Amino acid sequence: MSDMRILVVEDEPVMRERLVDMLYTAGASSVVECPDIAGARAAFELTSSRSSCWTWGCRMATVIS
Repeated sequence: MSDMRILVVEDEPVMRERLVDMLYTAGASSVVECPDIAGARAAFELTSSRSSCWTWGCRMATVIS
């Protein structure tokens, strides 16, 4: 898989961290994690219009090779 960008929405921090780790192991190139749907929607709308930073309580992690 190439250039797989994923948005994880999970309110439980431990589960969110596990999901992010599993996604990177599976080959994701970037994963954004949000604790709630409001933050996820805002992050999705922001990145749909431009590729820049993530805000609204979401955290972006990117694998750099």
